[in-house]
Amino acid sequence: AEASPAAIRRIAEESQGLPFFVSELSTWQRSSATDEASGLVSLDAVIRGRVDQLPTEARDLLEVLCIAGGPLPTKIAEAVAGLRDADSLHARLRVAKLTRTVSSDERELLDIYHGRIRDSLLGRIAGQRQRALHSGVASALESSGSADPGALVEHFLAAGDEAGARRHVLPAAVAAENGLAFLRAAVLYRQAIELRVAHPRWQLERSAADALLSAGHAAEAAETYAGTVHHAPVGERTALRRRAAEHFLKTGGETEGLRLLREALDDVKIPYPETGAWAQYCLSTNRERLRQRGFRFETREQVPQEELDRIDVAFAASSGLAVFDAIRAADYGARHLILALDSGEPIRICRALAIEASGRAAVEVQERSQIEEL
Repeated sequence: AEASPAAIRRIAEESQGLPFFVSELSTWQRSSATDEASGLVSLDAVIRGRVDQLPTEARDLLEVLCIAGGPLPTKIAEAVAGLRDADSLHARLRVAKLTRTVSSDERELLDIYHGRIRDSLLGRIAGQRQRALHSGVASALESSGSADPGALVEHFLAAGDEAGARRHVLPAAVAAENGLAFLRAAVLYRQAIELRVAHPRWQLERSAADALLSAGHAAEAAETYAGTVHHAPVGERTALRRRAAEHFLKTGGETEGLRLLREALDDVKIPYPETGAWAQYCLSTNRERLRQRGFRFETREQVPQEELDRIDVAFAASSGLAVFDAIRAADYGARHLILALDSGEPIRICRALAIEASGRAAVEVQERSQIEEL
């Protein structure tokens, strides 16, 4: 007999349009004793019915793969499930479309056939059993010596083993950052703080802020830099204030940004013009100093950190204030260029000259030769 419109609609909803699940649900609906009018066409029921027909060893293996959350080396999956010589069992699970085999770097990996199957089976595993399986998977992966440290952190935490997670959370954060997974890296650096990793807290907070900034979350990065200041050694606080100030100012946090900027300027003995008239006077004076000085410089291999800090704070002031205070931004831009040229530090000279050239290009369209020279 043909299925009723209600059953067809329910199959479409449950399958989410996936042909494999449409076929499985249709077969199950035709062969079951379910009253179509009751609307109990269920993918979970299909999966549970198929799994319940399996031997205990097969169900154990499926639980391990569900807990793994992704492909797992076949030997490790078998070891955690307590299996040996399981070729026939693997064949049965593949035929039942409950597992699949994938290859990676010449290794054979085993995985649940589809995420919907994993979700359905996970709901049937008791909490204590889940923790035990996470512990088994974590220990087996750790012993293999080739596991992703991020996966180890997740499994150890899910098993309630903070000591295990602590061993791998910092390598996991570094690996995520190197892999350009910046938001993931920020989360892991913060987990490292929570897990009390034997590493200076301020460095972990700064790394989290750097990762957030790389991910484009500048406002959150600014807050994190600012919160790091009080944990950092005195010699590192200026750089943290500078970074926090610049990105607060760029993302609309004017009040907090100005407070931190003024603190950073005080650190390096650069004044902040209190009035608009004084800011205009400082700008005119510094532009004249630059005109008289010219763009000559001599590179130096070693530049004292105090000089570099002054250059970087002036740059942060120019960059951050440009959003809403053009006069003070231009003043600090001129200071930045003078300080960079005086220092002889090549990278900062290049940055300052590039900013000067772009600024001139925006307003002095007749001075193309000078702009190209810069």
